Amino acid sequence: MPNDVTSIDRPILMGIQCDAEYREQLIPDYKGNPLIETLPDIMEAQEIIDAFAQYPQFDEVQRTWPDNIRMHAIYQLNTLIQPLPFHLDIFNRFSVMIRDGYKSRNPKDINYKVQFNKGFKEIFSSEGKGLEEGCKLKSSASGFAIIGPSGIGKSTSIEKTLLLYPQVIKHRHIEGFGYLKQVVWLKLDCPTDGSLKSLCIDFFQSLDKILGTDYAKTIVTNKSTVDTLMPDMAHIASLHGLGVLVIDEIQNLSLAKSGGEKKALNFFTRLVNIIGLPVVMVGTFEALYLFENKFAQARRACGMGDMILDRIISKKEWDLIINSIWDYQWMKKFTPVTDKLKNKLYEESQGIIDIVIKLFMHTQWKAIASKKDEISEQLITKAAEENLRLIRPYIHAIKTGNREKMKKYKDLKAEWLSLNDYILSSDEQVQLFGEVAREHKIANGKKTMEKIYYELIQTGLDMGLEPNQNIELAKEISRNNDIEDSQKKQVHLLKVAKLLEAGQKGNKSKNLQSKQSPKKKVNVSELNKKSDLVSAFCQGLEKNIAGVDSLKERGFIASFCEFV
Repeated sequence: MPNDVTSIDRPILMGIQCDAEYREQLIPDYKGNPLIETLPDIMEAQEIIDAFAQYPQFDEVQRTWPDNIRMHAIYQLNTLIQPLPFHLDIFNRFSVMIRDGYKSRNPKDINYKVQFNKGFKEIFSSEGKGLEEGCKLKSSASGFAIIGPSGIGKSTSIEKTLLLYPQVIKHRHIEGFGYLKQVVWLKLDCPTDGSLKSLCIDFFQSLDKILGTDYAKTIVTNKSTVDTLMPDMAHIASLHGLGVLVIDEIQNLSLAKSGGEKKALNFFTRLVNIIGLPVVMVGTFEALYLFENKFAQARRACGMGDMILDRIISKKEWDLIINSIWDYQWMKKFTPVTDKLKNKLYEESQGIIDIVIKLFMHTQWKAIASKKDEISEQLITKAAEENLRLIRPYIHAIKTGNREKMKKYKDLKAEWLSLNDYILSSDEQVQLFGEVAREHKIANGKKTMEKIYYELIQTGLDMGLEPNQNIELAKEISRNNDIEDSQKKQVHLLKVAKLLEAGQKGNKSKNLQSKQSPKKKVNVSELNKKSDLVSAFCQGLEKNIAGVDSLKERGFIASFCEFV
C-alpha cells in the first residue's frame, strides 16, 4: 500500500563511496573483521591537524584587485578552520568508537550471523525476558554527547571528522553475507517537530538518498510508530554495518511529542545496547536533559566521557585563532596585528569562533566600502554594531555576566548548578573546554570551601566554642587561601584550643572578681538567647540531626553564601 509520508526536504551530509581495500591490523581485537580492516589507517596527531586545517587560497597580489573582486574574495574566510585541541579530541573519540562498535558485529562471527538471520523483530518483541536477553550478542557499542553554545564549532568539527572517513564502502563478497554496502557513518539533524517518529523516518530517507534504495517507501506508512519502525531501523543498520549514528541539534527533541521521558530513554537505550550502534548526540545547552541520571544511563560507558565546549578564554588559543586569520587581509594597506586589536575582537565576539570570523569579514568589507582600506579598533566596533546587530544582545549578555539576560538565550549558558553536579557525580571524566572549564574550577573551589566551613563549624560546636567566635574563626580559616585545604582542620583545632584555654583563664579571673564585687543584675534576654541556642543544638541531636544543621535551620548560623 503506498504511503503519503513527506519526503526529506533538507540537505544531508554525504561523503565518498569506494570499493573495499583490506588492511592488516596490529591490534588483536581488530584482526579478521572486514568492517574494521577496510577503514582508513589510524592517524597520528600531526596528520589530524593537517587534515582539519582549512585556509583560503590567498596571495598578496589579491590585495591589488578591484574592490568588487576583493569583496568576494573576503568571503573565503567563512570556510576557514584552525585546528584546536578539542578537534583532536573529537577525531580520536570517533576513531576509537567506530572500531570498538564493530568488534561485536563481525560478519564472519557465527553469533552475529545467527542474530542477523533471527531478525530484530523477534528481539524487540521479546516481552518479559527483557531486550538484552533476547539479544545473544553483547554489544560493544558506546556513545557520548557533545554540548556547547551555537557558533563554537561543534557541527563543523564533527562533519570534518566524518568526511575524513568514506561514508560507503562496497565489499564484493563477505562469507555468509555476499555483497555488502557498509555505511561507516550517518549524520541526522533532529527534526524541528521534535518527534522520535520523524527521526526514524529521516533515518530511512537519508539512507535512500545515500544508497539509492527505497526503504522509506517500503517500510514507512501513515500508521507507523516508533515501536514498529525500530526493528526495521535495527535490521537496516545491521544489514549495512552502520558504524556510527550522529544526531545533531538534539535540543529539538521534544519529550512531550516523543511519548515522554520513558519512551525517549528506551529509544536511545535500544539504539546503543540492543542494535549495538554507537550514537553521538550533539546539541546546545538546551539539551541538558542528556546529563540527567536516567539519560546518562542510556549511553553505554565508553571510558571517554561526554564533552562540554564553550567559548575560548585561553590567551594561547585566542592568539592562535587571530594569528591564523590575520594574514588574510584583502586591504590595500596591510594592518599589523596588535594586542589592542586582538582584545577588541575578543570584546566584540566574546571568544565565539564563528562570530569573530564573521566580524573580521565584515570589518574588511566596511574598510573597502569606506575607502579607508585598513583595519582599526573603531572599524571593528562599527562593524559589530551595524552588521552583527541581531547578536549584539547575545554578546552583551555574556560580556556583562548578567544571568537574567542570559536566560533569554537558552543555548547560551548552562543552568550551572545542574551541569556542575553532573560533572562532579559522573562515573567518567567529562572533558571541558573553554569558559565552562574555568567556571567549573571556580564552582568546585567554592564547593570545597563551603564543605570545609561547615566542618569547622561542627568541630567548634563539638568542642564547646562560643557561637560567635566559632562562626568568625570558621569563616576566617575556610577562606584563607594561604593555608592548604588539607591543613585547615589542623590549624582550626589549634586555634580553637587556644581560644578555649583563654576563655578558661578569663573565667577564673571573673570568678575572683565576683567574690569581691557586688552581684550585677542578670540580663534575662541574653540568658534566654543562649538557652535557645543550647536547646536547638540538643533537639537536633535527639532527632539524629547534626548540630550544625539544626542551628542553621533555627537561624543561629549564617549561610556560607553570605560570606562569598
